[in-house]
Amino acid sequence: MTRLLKDTRSVLHATEAEWEVGMASMERPAFVVANDPRATPEMVSCERRMIADAGIKHLSAIVGDLNDLIENPIVDDEGDEIITTDYAYTLCCGLLIDAAVLIALARAGSPDTQVRGMVVPAAVVSSDERGGIRVEWVRDNASVHFVVPASDDSHAYIYTEVGNVYGTQQPATAELLAASLRHIA
Repeated sequence: MTRLLKDTRSVLHATEAEWEVGMASMERPAFVVANDPRATPEMVSCERRMIADAGIKHLSAIVGDLNDLIENPIVDDEGDEIITTDYAYTLCCGLLIDAAVLIALARAGSPDTQVRGMVVPAAVVSSDERGGIRVEWVRDNASVHFVVPASDDSHAYIYTEVGNVYGTQQPATAELLAASLRHIA
């Protein structure tokens, strides 16, 4: 038979009221700033973080790059910060994700397993000097440039170049982006 021994060491347990009094009397460290008016709320939603971490071929990397743009402003050659706007980020992510869904649905029935696995081709993401976003797919035979302005005073557009044929489509939609990305291998 096992006999349990009671621990005779005592630990002081403060009541909730004692805890509050004790915490209120403590000095706050200098590096802790309560309610900094310059602080911004979390810029990247939980859903966008999940997409960036989901491992969806190339889309996760692109959304991850967009998350980096919104969270870590770029410094230009003159030392000025280029802050990507929430408008550009939200519109760009929304259209890219919707286009990825359309591409996946269109390719779901394909017998070619390589085509079925490819949702969105790999791309390069950048911010312009006003806080807009460019997502570019450049290949030897074709290129697609998805440009999202910093604000709603102009339309997002898609510039496509396939061989000697080129053109601009605006306003950009998920359907137009999905159709343009079919040219990128």
